[in-house]
Amino acid sequence: MKRFIGVVYLVLAAVGIAIGTTVTQVEADLKALAAQVTTLDKSINAFPDANGTEFQALLLHNSAYKLAVALQATEKDINSTTSVTKADAKAILDAINGLKPTIFDALNTTVIKKDAFVDLKFGSITGLVVQDLNYLDSATWELGNALIAASPDDFKSQARSLQAEISAAFDSAKEAYRE
Repeated sequence: MKRFIGVVYLVLAAVGIAIGTTVTQVEADLKALAAQVTTLDKSINAFPDANGTEFQALLLHNSAYKLAVALQATEKDINSTTSVTKADAKAILDAINGLKPTIFDALNTTVIKKDAFVDLKFGSITGLVVQDLNYLDSATWELGNALIAASPDDFKSQARSLQAEISAAFDSAKEAYRE
């Protein structure tokens, strides 16, 4: 009997692997991703233009880390999605397009508040911002690659364009921190 139960678990695990992730899970991931993007954007906007604290900056870093984790989870699920219909691809790309204004605001505000980060007495905060920008850019790029690979042919160019547009916004923010 124990052997039979073990075989059943093994078969169920194999079926779970073969089935992969559903588009419904990816859509749930995108909702979680949207929440993390919004949280980070609000945190950046709330950071004071002057007299910020290291603690506040570390809270921002924590929000960036949580966003990176959400990006990686979404990428993983997209990579293991077995079939994406045209309707699914449109819904996924629309959801990500809906995030663009918040992403762009977060990146622009990060640039605007550069002096506030530089003014912190704890010198590595600016380095932490650069690290977060690089990490989020990389995770976003990989998510874009997953979207391109999973998209039906009719949607690949739209996914590439979306990836390029968001990447350009990251490049602008990173460039501001090189100066």
